Amino acid sequence: MSRQRSKGEDGTLSGGLGVTTVIVMVIAAAAPLTTVGAVAPNAFIAGNGAAYPIMYVAAALLLFLFAVGFNAMNRYVAEAGAFYSYVTLGLGRGAGVSAAYLALLTYTCVQMAVYAFMAGILADYVTGLGGPELPWWVWMVGIVLAVTFFGYRNIDFSGRLLLVLVALEILICLVLVIAIVIEGGGQEGLSTATFTPSAWFQGAPALGLMFAVSGFLGVEGAAIYRDEVRDPDRTIRRATYGALAVIGLFYAVVAWGLVSAWGDQSIVEKASQDPGGLLVETFGIYLGPVSQEIVQILLLTSFFACVLSFHNVINRYVFTLGTAGLMPRSLGKAHPAYHSPHVAALLQSASVLVLMAVFVAMGLGPFSQIFSWMIGTSTLGFLLLMLLTCIAVIAFFGGNPRGLSPWRTHWIPLLGALGIAIATVTTVANLPILVGTWGMAAAVIVPILLILTGGPAFAMLNPNANAEHADALQRGAR
Repeated sequence: MSRQRSKGEDGTLSGGLGVTTVIVMVIAAAAPLTTVGAVAPNAFIAGNGAAYPIMYVAAALLLFLFAVGFNAMNRYVAEAGAFYSYVTLGLGRGAGVSAAYLALLTYTCVQMAVYAFMAGILADYVTGLGGPELPWWVWMVGIVLAVTFFGYRNIDFSGRLLLVLVALEILICLVLVIAIVIEGGGQEGLSTATFTPSAWFQGAPALGLMFAVSGFLGVEGAAIYRDEVRDPDRTIRRATYGALAVIGLFYAVVAWGLVSAWGDQSIVEKASQDPGGLLVETFGIYLGPVSQEIVQILLLTSFFACVLSFHNVINRYVFTLGTAGLMPRSLGKAHPAYHSPHVAALLQSASVLVLMAVFVAMGLGPFSQIFSWMIGTSTLGFLLLMLLTCIAVIAFFGGNPRGLSPWRTHWIPLLGALGIAIATVTTVANLPILVGTWGMAAAVIVPILLILTGGPAFAMLNPNANAEHADALQRGAR
């Protein structure tokens, strides 16, 4: 089987990333501190209450099924195209085009959501400290410039920063859980609902699973760094499984700690009073007021780590699409010194600022509107991309299992596809909860449907658009 690096016109992407750094970059995209601070409280309310932590375990197991086929096919994917390359190789050019642009939409929405939310929080935080009262979008411009600086340079540069930020996020949350356990929990003691099967199915467990899955956005991101890691086959496989294990365990443990802090019978009521402040208040009770200030700052750095990670992922998607001929080939240029997708980085940041200007002109707020709408779109897009990839894995190995076990190439990916399909249907049914109304839900669904149907149509009308690139993928997989 041949190996090809994604060559830009001015060189190649390169780096020396190892398993640990790639795991950190994937975890950063998931924004662990933000997830347990913002998503988990809302999941306590709308999902299955005190038993919600077990949903993170269920979500991790579901994504493990996805990862088995994903990693089995990884060794036959000769470049850093992630979803686009997998789907093209398994289902053909048309489906690959759909996957490419659905991935761009999904990741762009995540990035816009995080940019807006972080800018809104930063504006409030600075004002609360007695600083200037500036519009949120002014802070967003500054954040975009900072992210662009890191994204423009070699990937190792971003990796070192993300390693520090993610380590601080995880450390402070684990300190909180240890403090809660030492205190024996709140008035009701340590939570038992997570370990009680009958409690798992109370409330709305399907909705709880939807919230849990949203916390794993970007978990497939290891594959996008194929050209910038040492020993790609081994590194991507270990990083994908490692990230799933760390993220799933971290979420479950910290969410269980939050439930224990307030009690199985009281957590839903407490979360309903102030979902956004639940985590910070818990820190204040168990670790004192200084910890509240620290966690407020780390929430901001969590957002920054998340948006930088997705910035890096989108850059590499755009780079790959540039080399494939699905976007202008100038976007497939790698920096001669940094070996980074610098043109893609600049274009992406410019497009973010344009979108921000449109949202500001429309009078949209950063929290209830931009963040909610963008997260709803990205969650649905992420599930559909994973579903397409599971089907692509089954199709790719269908005619030639290449000596691998049918469990790895067929049955486990099939189970993953069924589980993800159920999660997708649940997400569509509950989309108004994420985005506000059925009207907004329709505004999310229609563009996604257009992309899914437009890919095959584009490939049919433009038979040469990415034909050479698709052929190269096929040759590399032999």
